[in-house]
Amino acid sequence: MLFYGKFKYFYDKVFTFDPIMQQDKARPFRLPSSNPVGTPEENIGNGICVGYTTDTGEPVFIPYSLISQHIAINGSTGTGKSVLATSMMAQQMRNGGGLCFIDGKLSNKELLAVWQLACWAGRELDLLIINAGDPSMSNSINPILRGDPQEVTSRIMMLLPEVSGGAEHYRNSALIALQVIVAAFQRIGLPYSFQDITACLQDFDAFKYVESKLQLEYPDSAETVAWFSLMKSFVKNKFFDFDMFRNLLSGLAARLSQFSEGSFGQVMNSYNPEIDFEECILQNKIIYVMLPTMAKNEQSIALAKILIADMRTAISHFQRLPAHMLPNPPFMILPDEAGSYIDETWGRIFEQARSSKIFLAPCYQTYANLKPNGLETLSEVVMGNTLFKIFFKQLSTLSAQQAADEIGLYKQTTWAMGNGQGISSSGDEVDTSPIQNQGANRASNFTQREEEVYHVKTEEFKYIPIGDCIL
Repeated sequence: MLFYGKFKYFYDKVFTFDPIMQQDKARPFRLPSSNPVGTPEENIGNGICVGYTTDTGEPVFIPYSLISQHIAINGSTGTGKSVLATSMMAQQMRNGGGLCFIDGKLSNKELLAVWQLACWAGRELDLLIINAGDPSMSNSINPILRGDPQEVTSRIMMLLPEVSGGAEHYRNSALIALQVIVAAFQRIGLPYSFQDITACLQDFDAFKYVESKLQLEYPDSAETVAWFSLMKSFVKNKFFDFDMFRNLLSGLAARLSQFSEGSFGQVMNSYNPEIDFEECILQNKIIYVMLPTMAKNEQSIALAKILIADMRTAISHFQRLPAHMLPNPPFMILPDEAGSYIDETWGRIFEQARSSKIFLAPCYQTYANLKPNGLETLSEVVMGNTLFKIFFKQLSTLSAQQAADEIGLYKQTTWAMGNGQGISSSGDEVDTSPIQNQGANRASNFTQREEEVYHVKTEEFKYIPIGDCIL
């Protein structure tokens, strides 16, 4: 289905925008709109309006019954993605649904807009904010407190860069040590945070405290056995060498310290956090994540990755819940500027979130954003599991070509007709007789040719007006 739509905020009524249809006459190219899914009366409150067709002015809805198959929003900067995102959030709030908006701009203007939308929907008490750049304007969160040791370790390991060769040994050592330490904390019943794990990696007294609790209270547990097995890997002169342990894992400790100190530490080290993603999703909360990407880019990207990993864990848990306990309407995850922090782990979310009644609507600028580290398979997984693709103006030729490929081709039949006629005469050169051989001929021919042509040509994506799009 192709829609050529102009995005406007959608509230309680369906409007017909005459100016849109007037503007359509002056557009560089026009597409006939497909029939929208359902009627406005059926869709209000049961879906998200993403715009209005430019040729008829009809509202275009994505119904909640289909929205869990995800939405991809692609377009160059300044073409209308943020306006669409704001409209989608407003409707989701009004419909009583929950959402998580990850904003890479860190703008107080955006924060004010989200708060005003929540107030307009009567849901200001549902609004929770993660603002690691300004702890005084943030709720608390501890993204490593929930989950089994393997899940928590997987989340933390996302903070470490991918390595190869000899460095793989250090990464594996960090993985084993983390899993043992997290399992020990959970066994002795102590809440923990980034600060506590960092202390275990760097402070001998903290390390021995956890060890003594394990020995005294759970001497025969699997966690205690794993703890002492870890210590055997760092034996020197028949004794555990903590300096060897600390030096080997100093890189991991340095990464964790980003979230245990400073403004990030104030937001992310609570033992009783105000934001628990699983509970927030089930309670349809509104979560606004502000990423200070300009001032603290590396930390911000790591924060976004670990939050997405926390959501992935929640999705895996929701798959075991009965249908009546899942979020209704479906929970929205809207990552803005997703190209800054997307990685290969997103593929699993796109594949499995649907069964948990959670949908993603990432906004990104180019197709290259879907290929972190040149990974081609992720873009295939994302686009292959996304039913609704929204294309704004494309300034990149490569992105325009890939958008044209996504929309696809259709067969066009070309007819050609040709006519010809001629007159001829013949005779001997020396023949003076008026009687000569003469003739006339006429011929017509018809040809038919089928060819595949793009619904939208590559160059046409560059001429889409600001605020218009193709769905």
